[in-house]
Amino acid sequence: MGTANRRRRPGIGLPRTIVVLKTPHGWRYTAVTTAGGMLCGSLPHVPAGAAPAEVRTAAATLLQDVTRDLHGRSVTVHWNDLPDPADSWTGTVHVLSDP
Repeated sequence: MGTANRRRRPGIGLPRTIVVLKTPHGWRYTAVTTAGGMLCGSLPHVPAGAAPAEVRTAAATLLQDVTRDLHGRSVTVHWNDLPDPADSWTGTVHVLSDP
């Protein structure tokens, strides 16, 4: 009863944008949230020489999983294209479903 049974919303907010950057050791991402927070980390299992489609898919899947787990919502990522060869991308996150 009371607040003990309510699901507590995480303080990080929904993701708004994502940046993916190539490093000598693989790929890193940073997602900026609507609450002004940031989620940062590496894309495990994605080698530095991975194809752009593989990198983008891995980053979008990670962000989709985190958003579903923390907020119970579905999102998609729309990537902004950069000239080849691109060692980084930015994407805009769009919410597909309400809680």
